[in-house]
Amino acid sequence: MKMGGSKLVVNDNLAKEKAAESNCSRRQVGALIVKHNSVLISAANGTPNGCTPCNQGGCSRCQSATLSGEAYDSCICIHAEQRAIAMAASNGITVQGTTMYVTLQPCIPCLNLCLHAGILDVVYGEEIAFNAFVEKAYAQFIKATSIYLRRLSILAP
Repeated sequence: MKMGGSKLVVNDNLAKEKAAESNCSRRQVGALIVKHNSVLISAANGTPNGCTPCNQGGCSRCQSATLSGEAYDSCICIHAEQRAIAMAASNGITVQGTTMYVTLQPCIPCLNLCLHAGILDVVYGEEIAFNAFVEKAYAQFIKATSIYLRRLSILAP
């Protein structure tokens, strides 16, 4: 799909539309992988294919009172960034040198996955208030790697 007009505004709208397809009961996130103004892959967060949707009780962590940012090892939902990269890989699409647009600030594991997949430009919308320990690790990761991370407020839901 070729982008027309302002690519950032178009990507913003597409990422938000994809987020609306999420089945996560806690937060709806959309991600796009873009190269030369063309969307290669779009994805939303939620339970894996074949599982009961999160918003129908498919993920016990998301149904619990667990605080945001905690107990991800018990969450079966996949992040939009992870799903987009996996979809690209399963379809034989290289993501090296692409840009990822995501409606929510990526977690460190998702940034790490982007780095190793060759996605070095990450644009996000909504910020996450990480705890001080995570904020320090996040800043160290960004400083030590070649990831270009930037916030674009119009991407926020």
